[in-house]
Amino acid sequence: WLFHAAQRLWQLKCTVLGAIGNLEATLTRLGYDHKSVASLLNVSPSEAKQFIAGRLDTPRSSELHQQLLVVGLPI
Repeated sequence: WLFHAAQRLWQLKCTVLGAIGNLEATLTRLGYDHKSVASLLNVSPSEAKQFIAGRLDTPRSSELHQQLLVVGLPI
């Protein structure tokens, strides 16, 4: 049973660390949703939603990430 307990603890740790690194979770903790991010970045709400979900292409995602850093969000 000790092995199973250690395995469950490892799974929990991976889940929590994954959530901490998740952009959507981070923005939510900071009080932002896709509509406020869209307004902040001057993009459409659907593009902001795709960005937050990690579904934008890499160059555009990097561009929006840099814009969030410029406006002072600690992400």
